[in-house]
Amino acid sequence: MIHATHINEQERKGIIASKAIAGICPTTEANLGDGIFPTTEFLAEKGTLAIGSDSHISVNPVEELRWLEYAQRLIKQQRAILATENEASVGRNLWQQAALGGAQSTNSNTGELAVGKQADLLVLNSEDVALFAHSDQHLLDSMIFASQQNMVDDVMVNGEWVIKAGKHLIEQQAKQEFTQLLASLSA
Repeated sequence: MIHATHINEQERKGIIASKAIAGICPTTEANLGDGIFPTTEFLAEKGTLAIGSDSHISVNPVEELRWLEYAQRLIKQQRAILATENEASVGRNLWQQAALGGAQSTNSNTGELAVGKQADLLVLNSEDVALFAHSDQHLLDSMIFASQQNMVDDVMVNGEWVIKAGKHLIEQQAKQEFTQLLASLSA
């Protein structure tokens, strides 16, 4: 289910009962004026969600998670809405929910650090000032809420490093090929 911003209580419960995954795209939904998904109730009732983008307003998963929480804060007029009794860190709760839901929605062997799972990892820039003020317990809160900058230094996908020191291994080649494609289309 992509968006699902206009669902009523019965539909919300039906999505959860059917074990469907709600694909939430907060920046797209905000840009289009589509409304706000009832995330607080959905997660409290053990619904599964994933985040994404379908209009390229933003392709930043951190921004999507930030706006997922911020929209709930605006509705409820309080902070830390998507924390739980078991997980006081909003950032960690959102990251884990989205990772598991994303893995389920793409039918991939990812979403958590566990034996037998695909090794997809992010390495954050330990020198980023926004990360200094928090303990490891709140590291994901800092990543999501404390900075607009990309804090990711390295990315591993299925056990292979694809981004090192903030650069994709074929970034230069991809830029050149894309520039050539654009030039050929405009000729």
